[in-house]
Amino acid sequence: MYAPALAAGEAKCAWPAGLNRPSAAGEADAALLAGYWYAERRDPACAIPWFRRAAAASVHRVEAHYNLGVALLETGETAAAAATLDQALRLAPGDPQVYAAWEAAHRQALEVAAPAAQALARRGDWPKAAGAWRDFLRASPGAVGAQYQLALALTALGQYAEAEGHLREALRRLPGNPDLLTALGMSLVRQKRAADAVAVFRQVEQRRPHSALARLNTAVALADAAQLEAAAEKFREAIAADANLLEAHRQLGRVLLQLRRLDEARNANLRALALKGDDAVTLRQLGLLENLAGNHQEAAHWYGRAVAAGAADADTLFKYAKELLETGRKEEAVAQLRLAVERDPGGRQALYLLMRVLSKENPEEAQQLGARLRATRQAEMTATRARLLNNAALQAAHRQDWPQAVTQLREALAACGDCTDRGTLHRNLGLVLAQAGQIGQARGELEHALRLDANDRDAALALEILAKTSPPAPPPK
Repeated sequence: MYAPALAAGEAKCAWPAGLNRPSAAGEADAALLAGYWYAERRDPACAIPWFRRAAAASVHRVEAHYNLGVALLETGETAAAAATLDQALRLAPGDPQVYAAWEAAHRQALEVAAPAAQALARRGDWPKAAGAWRDFLRASPGAVGAQYQLALALTALGQYAEAEGHLREALRRLPGNPDLLTALGMSLVRQKRAADAVAVFRQVEQRRPHSALARLNTAVALADAAQLEAAAEKFREAIAADANLLEAHRQLGRVLLQLRRLDEARNANLRALALKGDDAVTLRQLGLLENLAGNHQEAAHWYGRAVAAGAADADTLFKYAKELLETGRKEEAVAQLRLAVERDPGGRQALYLLMRVLSKENPEEAQQLGARLRATRQAEMTATRARLLNNAALQAAHRQDWPQAVTQLREALAACGDCTDRGTLHRNLGLVLAQAGQIGQARGELEHALRLDANDRDAALALEILAKTSPPAPPPK
């Protein structure tokens, strides 16, 4: 006889009448048979106890955990479904059907458990979304889906190292998960650790052997790691898997351009352009390619099309202006240089070229441009001095020479003035002052850093630690 009776509350889910009970079947096989019978009749509530028994009887049986998770999801038990499908995915990490169910369960579980955090993420309010996910994880530290979502929010905020930590913790709970691995690889790329990212993306390829995007990510990391030949071959693999993958054609064109294989690069970029005729990135690459080939007329054509397609960055406008000058179209070149200077008032190349072009026909404006160029150079020198002092201060801090570090950071701030590194300098000074025991001044510097950059997680975390370890002194009586 097969198995004892179900629990009292599950009596209505007894062995289906008319279904032959296989005499030779083991407990797991028979329970699966009954679960399938109820599932086919769209009765997941009765399928659940049978699938649960099958999973208990054979803990390594993928189909038992998978079908139990799907049935739980259909009855709205999203948290239980997510946990069950975690087990199924651990047993079959490369199964696309299991993965799709796992993804749906975790998405729905988070919608139920953390609707506010999900809504913030959908709106792109990453600072608040990250805070909401942190709050959720304090109450549910083992929630893999929440760790993944927090990592995505942190990545959007540029806090890559912290994102990496959460992704690695999630991978300890769910090894080999392709989405977690992909996000980890992206985090490593953004931390300039392309070689490490290649190893991670190769794991994704193993689990998604037919995925063009998995190959594309590996190829991009190989290119960032300066393995250009290997990158080109991997881009070709991505194209073989999906001939309509624009990014693969475009990136292949970029790598071949770096390798100075101009004819192959031209063909790759033209294939990308056939997929999207107004792709500004591809048009810019074709402009650069023809410039390297000495075809200035063609280069001007492609840069002109890039600008018409919406490429309004100062660098593209500057390059377009240079090609226009090479082909004798001076008035058009001056117009593009003016736009380049407008987009980037501190752009030295465009300022210098515009000054030279106008030196004879408009010497007064050329003189004004020369003054701006000198001021830009001075500002760059000032910023460089501030960065050098900051680096020296960090070395002093590493030696625990706090007075020297504080002095150099204050000098860096004085040199910086209104430069773009002010927030970083205030934060570093706050961290050093905290180490030196000057807590009040440290708080002031860290708060100043956060006013300049509300997303500075290091400053915020340091303030949290100071609040716990060194509460403010009570006001005088």
